[in-house]
Amino acid sequence: MMNRDYILSLIGEMAQAEGLDERDFVEQLYAQRTYEPTDGLPEGIAQKLNESRKQKSDERYKAAGDERMKNDIQRFRTVFPDVNAEGIPESVWQSVCEGVPLTAAYALFEKESSLLGAQAKKINESNAAASPSGSERSEAVPFVSIQQLEKMSPSEVKKNYRQIIASMKKWKI
Repeated sequence: MMNRDYILSLIGEMAQAEGLDERDFVEQLYAQRTYEPTDGLPEGIAQKLNESRKQKSDERYKAAGDERMKNDIQRFRTVFPDVNAEGIPESVWQSVCEGVPLTAAYALFEKESSLLGAQAKKINESNAAASPSGSERSEAVPFVSIQQLEKMSPSEVKKNYRQIIASMKKWKI
């Protein structure tokens, strides 16, 4: 049994061999199967007939696309009732231009945004846990005078470095 992807790849290969895109190739196959052959008609009339058939096919294809778009907009309004067109980011519109339905493109955007938001929150929580809390930062740092600093050993200076730096601002030299 052939699966969908295999069939689509075969259609793509056959269309390429004919020098057509997939849609035009399928339309040509449909026309050959559906319409009366133009054999025996004068070339000008056959050409006009084929152009008319192509135009009819294009109109049918456009009508189907319009219907899909209408249905997608309705679905979007149902799923995301609080979002208007101005609230849709450019990246979502780019996905829509590439053939992704609006509802799916926006849902993917929201999911990615929530994942990024969750990651940012996790990082912020991790950073907040590693850094001193606001109350610890606002507490008074013990003052270290110049005389106390002169009596400290190098290891004590290293241990009290932040307090020394904070105290230097208050020294009157």
